[in-house]
Amino acid sequence: MDKKFREFVGVTKILNMKGITPVLYGSLGLYQIIDPLGPIDDIDFLISDTWLTDKWPEFKTYLEENGFRMDDEHEHEFSHPDIKGWIAFGSIEESKKHSGLDKNDLELKESNGAEYLVLNADQYLSAYKASLEDGYRQERKGDADKVKIRAIESHLTSHPENQ
Repeated sequence: MDKKFREFVGVTKILNMKGITPVLYGSLGLYQIIDPLGPIDDIDFLISDTWLTDKWPEFKTYLEENGFRMDDEHEHEFSHPDIKGWIAFGSIEESKKHSGLDKNDLELKESNGAEYLVLNADQYLSAYKASLEDGYRQERKGDADKVKIRAIESHLTSHPENQ
């Protein structure tokens, strides 16, 4: 996980140079809060929807100029020769619609010169519960989200200060 987090920080620095402060999302973000439930295969970011719509060509070109390769345009997934697994980008605005995640409620963190936002355990719980409503995600992930929900609930019960 330490290596994957260092890779996240490296990508975040590239995003910061473009004026983007991303949200650390997905398993990598969750496993900063709870004990890892398994390996982390990808790095998930949430960014402003503007970069994924209106400024998509500019964003895609910027990443490609920094060594990234577009692998799945629909999913906004990239790869990089120095990073194992996908680097995926989702919309913070879409996340707000589906799970109530508000960028203004997230904590700003800094690591090795990279600035990013993080969720707390309650916010992850809401996000993963909302993901159960996404048939496409459930088809791809199976029961993985349910397992994470149970782990988050257990964590919140034993660490009420992290809510």
